[in-house]
Amino acid sequence: MPKYETNGVTLYYEIHGEGVPFIFLHGLGGDCNQIKKAYNQMENIQLILIDQRGHGQSTVKWDDMNFYAMADDIISLTQYLAIDKFFIGGISMGAAVSLNFALRYQNKLLGLILIRAAWIDQPMNEELLQWFTLLEENLSKEDGKREYQKSQEIKEMKKKAPKTAESFLRFFDEKPSLHYHKKFVMLPNSKPIEDLTVLRTLQIPTLILSNDLDPIHPIEYSKILHKHIKNSQYYQIESKVISEELHKEQFNKYVNEFISEQLNL
Repeated sequence: MPKYETNGVTLYYEIHGEGVPFIFLHGLGGDCNQIKKAYNQMENIQLILIDQRGHGQSTVKWDDMNFYAMADDIISLTQYLAIDKFFIGGISMGAAVSLNFALRYQNKLLGLILIRAAWIDQPMNEELLQWFTLLEENLSKEDGKREYQKSQEIKEMKKKAPKTAESFLRFFDEKPSLHYHKKFVMLPNSKPIEDLTVLRTLQIPTLILSNDLDPIHPIEYSKILHKHIKNSQYYQIESKVISEELHKEQFNKYVNEFISEQLNL
């Protein structure tokens, strides 16, 4: 199992295929497997995956659990692997890390891919912070899953956002989420950029994808990113609430077309 040490943490990573490097980052509570299930890798692309700090098989340093440190983990990985130019992208939390990375290291990038943005220039909204706080509190308890399922909040979430409620419940059966539960309050209370004006400094080609019916990833956030990032393409794809199959199909279509376009394939 390939791992490397950087910035006080040990990080697990995977490399699949050969060709132009594409670092594709998972979301909050996920790991490399999230991307492998979601993404149909192109030929001539070297897919690089990483369990980000506090996720999967990687460790954590709580003093530096923020988007800046997570982006620095990625630049350390590229130096470790001797990769100079590459694509970077991510889903949700992975998109936030990718955005932070791009703003500081855009000279390294062939393109930026932001899927289902959950943050822009502020922490998550108050309702979402309450959802994640309740989740974290119960993940820290020995019998937390039972108490969580009995709560009025999760019952209301099931009505309002059934896919979100389903994903939150799965965290109780995953060791990294139980062991590193503090990430579920620390990251929702963080922000990947200081303000929207910094987005105008991005010059690299950027793909932005979002879908409606998803309270964790407000579609307005992706539209704001598109408005402020000059060289960006924006597409709305089908919500997983309506069709997971169509969501995945459209997700892969736009990602692989974007990469092909930048490489003139």
